[in-house]
Amino acid sequence: MGFPEVFIFPVTDNKALNLLGNSVAVPVLMRITGQMAATGIFENQEGFTNGQSCSVSLQNRQDAAS
Repeated sequence: MGFPEVFIFPVTDNKALNLLGNSVAVPVLMRITGQMAATGIFENQEGFTNGQSCSVSLQNRQDAAS
């Protein structure tokens, strides 16, 4: 899951297993997104050019949903 070998969960074993079941394997996600970016799929998308980024705040997402 990407946790260091010496990481100790500060909760009971049962709670730790619940937390792990709801977690995301960050190293795997980074590898997948890196491979996706390497394909060039995000290049020349409408409104974006190389080097530009986009951030969407939670408020913007809530406004768009209503």
